[in-house]
Amino acid sequence: MEVLILIVCHNGAKTISDTVRSCLITEKPVSVLAVDNGSTDQTLTVLNSICDRRFEIIPMGFNSGLGAAFNVGIHVAHDRGAKWLYILDQDSVLAAGCLERLFQTARDLLSHTPSVSAISPTVHCRAYPEIIHYPLKWNGKQFLPEFQGVASLFTEAVQVDSPISSGTLYRVDALKAIGGFNESYFIDFVDHDCHLRLRKAGFTLWWEKKAQMFHQLGAVQRMTDSGLWIEHEPFRYYYMARNMTEGHRRMGGLTSMLMFWREIIRHIGRLHSHSLRPYVCIYYILRGCIDAIIGKSGALAPEP
Repeated sequence: MEVLILIVCHNGAKTISDTVRSCLITEKPVSVLAVDNGSTDQTLTVLNSICDRRFEIIPMGFNSGLGAAFNVGIHVAHDRGAKWLYILDQDSVLAAGCLERLFQTARDLLSHTPSVSAISPTVHCRAYPEIIHYPLKWNGKQFLPEFQGVASLFTEAVQVDSPISSGTLYRVDALKAIGGFNESYFIDFVDHDCHLRLRKAGFTLWWEKKAQMFHQLGAVQRMTDSGLWIEHEPFRYYYMARNMTEGHRRMGGLTSMLMFWREIIRHIGRLHSHSLRPYVCIYYILRGCIDAIIGKSGALAPEP
């Protein structure tokens, strides 16, 4: 087995079946592992109804967080001798031939670039497929969209700084070399933190434009006069604000953190204009920023 496909689930009963089945139609010899992070809906029932010898489930019994679940996948892949770990969110669906294309590109790149650690596909918005979630560029102070408006110029795989983790094919030994994913973040910014640590360790990440997948980013997606509005569940803004504040300060210093906070202020304005629950979202943003400054990490403590 060269590839272990890892799908991390938490209350994903509505989408998880499509995700798993899109993986099982591949012609490659793969094993699909679903790590369930303490779902309280019908996710486990749906997973248990999937009958395929290539598919198995690890029920964690509690929500261990995204980073911890990813690290379970790394350990399983390593123990079974898999060279590659393919990570998918529970609401991502592969287009035909996506994994095959990524794997071929990985082999081609490794033949002349031993530093390759990850290859990501073109990620389309599921609700609005014409919208593409491009990899991000890290300029030392902030993340910026990469290739937007110039993607048509590329016909071969190109090196990038940080794609999203869902849909990305990782070399297991590269992930092991940097100690895996950051479990203290729990969720959000787990992927970008990992990718910058891979780059710091001398590894490279790549985007394969010809591989295609569809991903549902956020809880709400709708078109507005200013473009696609993506809104997350209110509690997710806590993790975004906290982890990105900590990450920007650690990786880019005080200037980077302040630049990120400037973007937070702008996003609060967008929340006022478009959000279904703006004040709850803003509350979690402010709480996340404060907890980052005082050094809190891990899962969000419940409200008293």
